[in-house]
Amino acid sequence: DKKTGEDKIDKDGNYVMHRDVTITVQNGGTLTVSGSTIKNANIILESGATMYLTNNGHITLNSEDNFCAKQGSILNIGNNSSIDIE
Repeated sequence: DKKTGEDKIDKDGNYVMHRDVTITVQNGGTLTVSGSTIKNANIILESGATMYLTNNGHITLNSEDNFCAKQGSILNIGNNSSIDIE
């Protein structure tokens, strides 16, 4: 899925992605994960993209997943939020 603009994954959701899914936040786009968990996703932040993890927002990766924050992107991890590898 390609994302531009602003998307928010909000409160108490657990999203387990299929292995083939890639979340790409494009230049100028914002993804906010607030109070939710995304598992097993490949995530790419293009240059100029922003991602916020807030309010216990979590990204859980396994050894086969990719997380790439390209130079010029912004990754803001708030209190009690994290990116973890299982």
